[in-house]
Amino acid sequence: KGSHNQTIGGIGVQSQLRSNVEGTLATNKRCFANETINRIFYNRIPKTGSTSFLKWVETNAASGNFEVYRATIFTGRQMDSKAQRAFAKAPLIESTDDTKVDAKSRGTKMSPAEKEEKFADARRIQTHWDSGSAKVFFERHMMFLDFPKVNSTQQQPAMVNQLRDPVDRCISRYNYEVDAKSVPPISLEDCMQKEAYCQFGNWTYTGFLSVDVRPKRRDLIMEECGSNYQVRWLCGMDEDCHPATEASLEKAIRHLEEYYRFVGILELGSLNLKLLAALLPSFFNADKNIMPVEKRMTDTHKGVNTKYISPASRAKLMEINTLDYRLYIYALKRLISQAQECSLVDPTTLRPALERLRKYTGNKG
Repeated sequence: KGSHNQTIGGIGVQSQLRSNVEGTLATNKRCFANETINRIFYNRIPKTGSTSFLKWVETNAASGNFEVYRATIFTGRQMDSKAQRAFAKAPLIESTDDTKVDAKSRGTKMSPAEKEEKFADARRIQTHWDSGSAKVFFERHMMFLDFPKVNSTQQQPAMVNQLRDPVDRCISRYNYEVDAKSVPPISLEDCMQKEAYCQFGNWTYTGFLSVDVRPKRRDLIMEECGSNYQVRWLCGMDEDCHPATEASLEKAIRHLEEYYRFVGILELGSLNLKLLAALLPSFFNADKNIMPVEKRMTDTHKGVNTKYISPASRAKLMEINTLDYRLYIYALKRLISQAQECSLVDPTTLRPALERLRKYTGNKG
């Protein structure tokens, strides 16, 4: 079984991580608990536990007196400039079509009556979003967008998101596609040995895959596993974010600091939710349904042993996604700093985060 204790990618990237992360601790450490927030936008990254996270959010909606609006449009994760302007002006309406999102009928079309009800709901909650007259939590799969930059009449909502170990996120994406029968039922290990669409080091940027239509599933696997996808996601839709570079990593970190009230780490479920409640107490209750959130956020894929990946293949994926690992560790350090600022310092709460940080950076202190 592979271990994160080895150097990332096997060629000394670990020391590079220490030099690039430890010297640049997040400056935005303070607890935001005293701020009045009425709008939260969760531009969720695929395969980072976002469905389980959203279920927890929804359990808090009644007690927190806020509405949750879920997008029904799953394409358009990247947008052209015209679509960006339209979205910034009316994000909820621009994220609505006649597609069902509940688990049993997801992807099927609504009846005319259901469609009218859905759009009426979108218009009603959009009014609350615009006026701030009621609290709204809005989610959609899409890369970061600077609202005022593309539409000067709009303010940036409070942003939240969650990251995941990049290799584990890749494995989850691949498992999902196997379960959906988008690819043959072989393990990721076998795919990396045999199939062109699993040669992740060969990924090249040829333009956005999902501006207007759903991408080909094999192309999506290649992109999500081979492109430092989480860096590109937080960097945003500008051309300088694609492909991922040192500059786009710096831009992703800048966005994390300036716009995101909270960026969690999937593997730290309980700490995530306690910190989110501390940062945004008008929305969330730290004591409500926190456990067993880690269990709900783990993969439950069955069938072929798609989870296995050799240490050599894991190391290869880690090397390909080095920028993603640097972002992940930066976000982890920021999470620890915010937890300390918000007085979440009891050993049971904080120890898993500190142990994870030591695992990734090799620090023993």
